[in-house]
Amino acid sequence: MVARRDKSPMTPRRAKILGAIVEEHVDTAAPVGSKAVRERYGVRASTATIRNEMNVLEQAGYVRQPHTSAGRVPEDKGYRTYVDRIMPHPQPTPHDMTWVRSEYRRAMSDTEQLFRTTCRVLAQLTAAPALLLAPPRERIVLASLVLSPVSTHIVRLGYEMQPGERFECLLESPGPLQAQQVAMFAQALARRYCGREIGALSLCTPETLEDELAPFAVPSDLLDGIKSAVEKDRMQRVYIDGSAYALSYPEYQHIDQLRPLVEALDTDGVVRRLLRPASRSGRLTVTIGREHEVRSLRQCSLVSLHYRAAGDAVGALGVLGPTRIDYQAAIAAVRCVTYQIAEALAEDEAEED
Repeated sequence: MVARRDKSPMTPRRAKILGAIVEEHVDTAAPVGSKAVRERYGVRASTATIRNEMNVLEQAGYVRQPHTSAGRVPEDKGYRTYVDRIMPHPQPTPHDMTWVRSEYRRAMSDTEQLFRTTCRVLAQLTAAPALLLAPPRERIVLASLVLSPVSTHIVRLGYEMQPGERFECLLESPGPLQAQQVAMFAQALARRYCGREIGALSLCTPETLEDELAPFAVPSDLLDGIKSAVEKDRMQRVYIDGSAYALSYPEYQHIDQLRPLVEALDTDGVVRRLLRPASRSGRLTVTIGREHEVRSLRQCSLVSLHYRAAGDAVGALGVLGPTRIDYQAAIAAVRCVTYQIAEALAEDEAEED
């Protein structure tokens, strides 16, 4: 399928209208009309002009009209544009911060309780199912890493874990690679990450290595393949809380709509698959609708972020809900709780030392 190209630019007025449609639909779960946009969100234009702008947004794939004479609801593209370009920078409220700190003080004595508290607090803050991927239980150190070009698109990865486990696999790159580029890439990875826990490699991004590989580009797809290969045998515990919140969303009132979400939350492997991109990216990750690799969750959105534990160990947490999830509240809550769990784990480590 050929992607639809935008024929009209995203003007400030269209951005304001799109933001209003997203925010109103998040609140009401109903199609949003021009009158609501004008009266509740301060768009200075007639309702006729707003409807014309809505038509432009619809033709560009940002919104859709469920049926004739109805208002508009956001499409995945509209939510993505809202999150990336329109949404105000979300911040937790002082009240939420105070409550979260008080909940963590009660759980400080036990790591297991800390993880459970994190999930419960995040679910209560967002009124959505909360997921947590714990750091690896064992300290696994990357002892060596070697890349050898097999062809312009195939690379052999060899790596060794302490104490002495060796692995080898073939990785495919979508774009052609030069032998010198592969050699420089392998040297940069080995220099930075050998002798460290593999959680450090999880947070490596193309930006981390771009200075060391110049003038070559960092092969980001190959980097993702290496991180996935090195991490695949790490078993990390999964924690979930707040699944019942899904029942409060109109989107999940029918069993056929609810079943994919429940099945995903009931499968540790799926939760690990959902959260590992956040544990590897080193930044806040918002996955919307059809962006999900898990097909059954393409009516859902996930807001997730990594956190650091002892040493280089890394975990991740997030909230999962419909694409109509309150992105501002979810992002603020995830950042707030991530900061608190990282701080609590650091205090535990300092006490042990």
